[in-house]
Amino acid sequence: MDRAEIEVGQQVIVLSGNRWPTQADTPGVVTQAARVWITVAVGDYGREQRFRLDTQTDGSTIGVPDRFYTMEQWAETQRNDAARAFLHEQGIYLQPRSPWCNCPAQLVDLIKARRTL
Repeated sequence: MDRAEIEVGQQVIVLSGNRWPTQADTPGVVTQAARVWITVAVGDYGREQRFRLDTQTDGSTIGVPDRFYTMEQWAETQRNDAARAFLHEQGIYLQPRSPWCNCPAQLVDLIKARRTL
């Protein structure tokens, strides 16, 4: 991610590495944006957390790091999750080396278009 894509006051989603149900995805607001790091006020109480722009993580090397997503990235993530769920319902499981692995929503669109022919 580039510094030009983030601005102060922008809404983001923070995904906790812990993945506890109450902390799974929390809205936040960018309060500071620098060349390498941004600061996000997370949750109702505005707890501040720093993230690296290049990796979109908190820079932690222990366990699963917290990540932030822009609203556009989060919408795409949700769309891909729904597409994977649809594919699983149809009995289709994407292998990690599949060309469709990173874009399951496009595959679902093709399948649905094919069914209407």
